[in-house]
Amino acid sequence: MEPSPKSRILIIVDSLDENTTSGARANAAMVRNMASAFNLEVIHSSNKELTISDLTLIAVKEHRYNWRFILSRSVRLIRRHLKIELSRSFENIIGFSFTFLNLAFSFEKKINQIALDQYKLVITLSQGESFLPHYVFLKYPKHHLKWLAYIHDPYPMACYPKSYAFEGPGTAQKRDFMQAVFHSARFIGFPSLLLSEWMKKYYSIENQKIRIIPHQLGYNSKQNSNNKSSTLFDKTDFNILFAGNLLGQRNPIGLIQAVNQLVKDHPELQNKIKLYLIGPVSPTHISLLNSMDLTNVVMLKSISFIDSINHQNRAAVNVILESEDESSPFLPGKFPHCIAAHKPILLLGPEISEARRLLGKDYPYFAQPNDFESMVKCLKQLLQNWKLKKSFKFENQLRDYLSAPNLNKTISSLMAHD
Repeated sequence: MEPSPKSRILIIVDSLDENTTSGARANAAMVRNMASAFNLEVIHSSNKELTISDLTLIAVKEHRYNWRFILSRSVRLIRRHLKIELSRSFENIIGFSFTFLNLAFSFEKKINQIALDQYKLVITLSQGESFLPHYVFLKYPKHHLKWLAYIHDPYPMACYPKSYAFEGPGTAQKRDFMQAVFHSARFIGFPSLLLSEWMKKYYSIENQKIRIIPHQLGYNSKQNSNNKSSTLFDKTDFNILFAGNLLGQRNPIGLIQAVNQLVKDHPELQNKIKLYLIGPVSPTHISLLNSMDLTNVVMLKSISFIDSINHQNRAAVNVILESEDESSPFLPGKFPHCIAAHKPILLLGPEISEARRLLGKDYPYFAQPNDFESMVKCLKQLLQNWKLKKSFKFENQLRDYLSAPNLNKTISSLMAHD
């Protein structure tokens, strides 16, 4: 018997370049995990040439001969040479920048070259503050009954938790746009249950549309690995690793103080305990960091995604650091990578968070970012387990939740609605 043909799915996404943003990494992992189960074609505007096996990539090039491009470059040149900022004024009127509108126009040109009728499902993936694929696909109402709009983060910034939120230009228009997405798309995907609940505080979203599709396991760090990454730290040390962007809302000061206290309490291990902070640091933290004892802290600028994965696999403890806030509805992009590393996670965040919900209320290595005593207590227990060489493994149920089979089961169920 001939095997049944794979369902054709079109994915529209800003970028799949894993060395750019956490959103691009999460989207690339989702696309990879779907590729073996479905016939995928992906329209993207990654700023470099990509090759991903088992799928067709369709690159979008920016169109330069239209009024949007001319206005976007004019605004940029005026800012650069005359020091006059016009973009905020225009965004307050039209909701989006001319650069955004021109890239959206470029995506439309590419989409218009293909037959949308041939696909069983169209998925638009967001990335950080960009929901450009959703903006573009709103213009194809004939195909909205097979549209899954995936919402990576809150939008716009005014809808973020308090520590992040601000009223940016064009907020009213952006909120109207997002409500139109929720109204038009047949399915709304969120990486986090808490994010779906959070967004319902700002928008009308029908419950039957919502699907929780978490960020994915499945990246094979052995592929294309850089052997130089193995020289970053001695695997026999007690290495505590945070790999990510230290935004102003992610305050590492308490963690550094707790590590310093751990060293003070275990002077015999002062050369074996190291905290690695890999990634850009917000200027908000620089002055305080410069005044601290960083003897046991190693800070590095951003490294490649592959190297970051390799370091997480070699660390004794991986840190997930979130903001001091009312809640954290996000599922951190690094969460599946930390689960895959089979190393304990030190989770630092608010009491209410998606990461804590998944790890469980009884997960022992949790503290709020400003709770010094709890952090020290967690680190001491983790150090003791490391000295005793205790094995550590996350529950299979959690790994299954983040796996390709679970993702593809969800995607298949969407097409079964036809």
